[in-house]
Amino acid sequence: MVVFRCTRALLKLLPTPPSRAAARSSGRLGGWFVTVLFLKPKWWLLAVSEATRLPVIWQAQPLASLTSRFPTALYEVLRGLDISETAIAAEFGAMGEVVISTTNNRSVLGTMNEFVFMLQSALASEPTQSALDLSLWLAKTPILSLHDYPDHLARMALAGEAPCRR
Repeated sequence: MVVFRCTRALLKLLPTPPSRAAARSSGRLGGWFVTVLFLKPKWWLLAVSEATRLPVIWQAQPLASLTSRFPTALYEVLRGLDISETAIAAEFGAMGEVVISTTNNRSVLGTMNEFVFMLQSALASEPTQSALDLSLWLAKTPILSLHDYPDHLARMALAGEAPCRR
C-alpha cells in the first residue's frame, strides 16, 4: 500500500474525500506528500517521499487519474537516478493499493514549500524544462533537516541500507 498525503489545495480538487483510516505505506520510500502547482502554462503535481524527500513531478491533468499516472513518473525518476530494475520492481510491488489521506508532517511540508519556490524560479528562467529534468534537479537539493540529499537517501533506501547521518 502507498499513502498519498495530499495538501488541502489538492484535496479540494479531488472527486473523493480522504480516507480517515490510519494507513502506512509499505514501500521503502514511505508515504508521499502530494500537492498541485499552478505553474503556467501547465498544472503540475509534486510528490515528495516522506522517508527520503525524493521529489517526483508530473502533469496534473486529468486529476482523476493522478494515482494511476504516478508510477510512470516515479519509474522515470528512479531510472534517472540509476536505480536497478530489481529495486524498482520491489518498490512497485510493495506499493499496490493507493490510499488518499491528509498531510501529517510539517517537516515534509516545509521541504515541499522549498521545492515549490525553487520550481517557480527554475520555470521562470527556463519554462520548457521537462518534469523529469526538474525532478532530478530537485533531487540534488540538500535537505538540512535530514543532513543529506534526496537522491542519495533514495538510493540507500532502495538498496536496503540505513542512511548515515553526516
